[in-house]
Amino acid sequence: MKSARIKAMTAVTGALIAPVTFAAQFQFATGAEYSRGSYGELTSTEAVVVPLSIRLSVGHFSLRASVPYMGVRGPADISPVIEDGGGSDSSGSGSSSGSGSSGTSGGSGSSGSSESSGSGSSGSNTSGSTPGGSGSTSGGTTTTVTTVTTVFPANRDVHGFGDATISASWSLADLWKTRLYLDVTGRVRIPTGDTARGLGTGTTDYAALAELGWDGNKGGVFVSGGRRLLESTATVTRQDGWQASAGYWRNIGRRSVFGMQGNWRTAALAGGVDPRSIDAFLTRSLSTGWKLEVSGSAGLSKSTPDYVAGLRFIWKSKRR
Repeated sequence: MKSARIKAMTAVTGALIAPVTFAAQFQFATGAEYSRGSYGELTSTEAVVVPLSIRLSVGHFSLRASVPYMGVRGPADISPVIEDGGGSDSSGSGSSSGSGSSGTSGGSGSSGSSESSGSGSSGSNTSGSTPGGSGSTSGGTTTTVTTVTTVFPANRDVHGFGDATISASWSLADLWKTRLYLDVTGRVRIPTGDTARGLGTGTTDYAALAELGWDGNKGGVFVSGGRRLLESTATVTRQDGWQASAGYWRNIGRRSVFGMQGNWRTAALAGGVDPRSIDAFLTRSLSTGWKLEVSGSAGLSKSTPDYVAGLRFIWKSKRR
């Protein structure tokens, strides 16, 4: 009896594990992104980011880890701008649904942050900031805003790794026997970057995101949104907030995909400017498992880079 029970349990366990074991897939992505923006300062800040990410997908579940290597020149603290290892805040137009998109973030690191505005040393009147705090005027009422106390010189030139990000996603495709899909993602940002040099935020942040989209034969559309839970520091009081994106992608021939999306999120500092941007990308299949993505972004508020240009290589293994 005991032997039969063990055999039955082994058979059931094998039946559950086998489909998962043979559905594993690995993905690696890297490249380079260049951004430039004034962030409300007199002197512009330039950045070159090399995103490094790896993802493991098993059935409906995927686990992703990423970290950016950054080179920053200029006064603004852009570490909050670099999200998800170099990508934007967006969850990425069908990133897990099997759409034509590259499976990367879909954006190009332009989601921005209100913390970038007023963090430099120029004391620009357009940002209304000083090293100890800032005063923003809305409707004739002056509001005192706690801002970044670290002041970087205009000739700052630093290099190093930024904050790492770990995310877990659960994807459901063909909902109600249609081409609808739903991706649900939990993400944590780990303070691995050097805050003294402006390469990291020094905080552990969390995000809960969801994306609903239509993955058609020739293209698709999506909307996404989520809640961000931000940790404060001894000198900066940050507030939790919302974010949202919407966009589309379309297959161009058999090997290329073009897409665009708009991004918005609430400012991380009370009284700050909400980051807004519009992104575009073109993905091209090179060979078995390899893709090339060219992306661009334009900032629509002073808390985002003026523009971003990116080039990324993506390798994806066969499912095993």
